[in-house]
Amino acid sequence: MGFGMMQELLNGGVWNKTSQLIQDKYGKKIEFRFLSVIESEQPFYSTGDDLVVPLKSRQKYLGDVVIQRGAMMTVDEKMELTDLIQFLIEPQAYNLHLKSVENSLAHKPQLEHVVDTNVISIFGKFDSGENTLDFNEDTETRKTISNILHLKSKNALLRHKVASQIHDISKSPFFIRMQDISKSIHSVADLKNLAGSTIFIENILQLTSSEIEIVADFAKDNQGIELQFLIGSDLTDKEIASLPCHEQLKNDMLGFLFDIDRVPSSQQTQAEVLELLFFSFDQSIS
Repeated sequence: MGFGMMQELLNGGVWNKTSQLIQDKYGKKIEFRFLSVIESEQPFYSTGDDLVVPLKSRQKYLGDVVIQRGAMMTVDEKMELTDLIQFLIEPQAYNLHLKSVENSLAHKPQLEHVVDTNVISIFGKFDSGENTLDFNEDTETRKTISNILHLKSKNALLRHKVASQIHDISKSPFFIRMQDISKSIHSVADLKNLAGSTIFIENILQLTSSEIEIVADFAKDNQGIELQFLIGSDLTDKEIASLPCHEQLKNDMLGFLFDIDRVPSSQQTQAEVLELLFFSFDQSIS
């Protein structure tokens, strides 16, 4: 990550909101550095009084988040902080790395443009254009990064709580359970009457194969219908890959995933965390 990309990360809304969360909850300040001289396979380590969380994605070293005087924290606090940083900052850093790669290739027209188009960030599909996300939209429906969001947890009640919180943040007018409408939905076209709604699937394995196929058809081609699907499950990546449906739905479930059980319980339904994970906002906000 070059200096320009680093500045974009530090000036962005994700970094600022995460920094504020850590300051409010733990009373700690964070900063971004390159400390690659230290090789560590651990999710965090101490250097002096500071705690260091390496940012890595797909074996690519992206830099380090340093928590000032974080070495004094308890092990549980260190793990909570590490999970928060890996969920919120690491995907953003990787997105900026991809942007840097794409910009470099764009200035080398003689080279074949080979970019990893299979990467789907938790903050949205990679796009070199301007983001139009805004945390201050209070009167209009909030836009999520994908029409398909996967909420993974062993606890069905917890999946429902997170789904309800996402719905509340989005300000969508209706929250509908898939099981309540399944008998009247036979194709993507039948979803048009539900435009603007949030549809919650408590457990995708409880759907019939034809119902799963309808959701998959929507993921492949939503036909301009504004709907938000929140899909609950406890499926592994391998189990998702074996679902009887189009690849697009599988890719969305793998790419736009909230692994709820990995997040500290105090932050699982926290609006600020869910906003950072799933909602669009302008990265120029400071």
